[in-house]
Amino acid sequence: MKYGFMKIAYEDGQEIPSIVMGDGTIGVTDILKNEEGLVGVGFWPAPDNGIVGNAVAEDKRGEPVTELGLQFQIMFDNPDSIDVVISRLQAAKDELIT
Repeated sequence: MKYGFMKIAYEDGQEIPSIVMGDGTIGVTDILKNEEGLVGVGFWPAPDNGIVGNAVAEDKRGEPVTELGLQFQIMFDNPDSIDVVISRLQAAKDELIT
C-alpha cells in the first residue's frame, strides 16, 4: 500500500488527487477561523516515524496557516457541511472495521 499525497487512477482513466492515510505519515491539524471566517482541517507530510492516532496536530495548532506547510485543506463555513463529512467518514470507518 502506498501512503501520502498522490493521484489515484481509475479504470476509466480518470485520476483523482488523493490523500491516502493509514501509516502515520500524514499530519492533520485543525484550522481556526481565517480572514474569510472559514474553519477546517489541513494535511501535511508528517515525519516517517509518525504514530497513527498521535496528536501531532498539537504541534501546529494556532500557527499561521501560511507557516503550516499544508498541502491540502478542507474548509467550511457551515456546521451542517461538517456534519455531512463526519457522517461519511464514519461510514467509511464502519466499512473498514466490519
